[in-house]
Amino acid sequence: MRNIIVSLQMFLGYIHKPISKITTLQTFSYIACGGFVALFDIVLFNVFYYFILSDLSIHIFGIYISRHVAAMYLPFPFGFLLGFLLSRYVVFHETNLKKSTSLWRYILLVICCQILNYLLIRVFIEYWKFIPVISKIMCTVLVAAFSYFSQKYFTFKVQKV
Repeated sequence: MRNIIVSLQMFLGYIHKPISKITTLQTFSYIACGGFVALFDIVLFNVFYYFILSDLSIHIFGIYISRHVAAMYLPFPFGFLLGFLLSRYVVFHETNLKKSTSLWRYILLVICCQILNYLLIRVFIEYWKFIPVISKIMCTVLVAAFSYFSQKYFTFKVQKV
């Protein structure tokens, strides 16, 4: 596992060199890993939607859950785990927090990001009447920036010894 992490860090460092004057390696790694997790989530969404949940209606405790909503949330644990591992061991690898501490902080951050994303999309579309696609792009950028700084200075911060 350590060899995979080191190889990934070296690969990111190599492809970061041409743009090293524009952004730090950590920021670049965050964007690259976050993009990979997002792509992974999209692939899993499609697998769930088209193959696992095909033509099924889901009823849990008498509540109907649509196929697209179920396909959005069922892959969540996989993306969550991948996002945590990449953040902890590739992007913010210099952290000296205990794994359990950073995991709980990451859980809290994910909950905050979900709430922030929900609130922002509602404000942009319902109150400010922005175009939905533009709203989603702005929400993604704002939540990603919030997430990056939260992870850097809270979830995986380096404690002074």
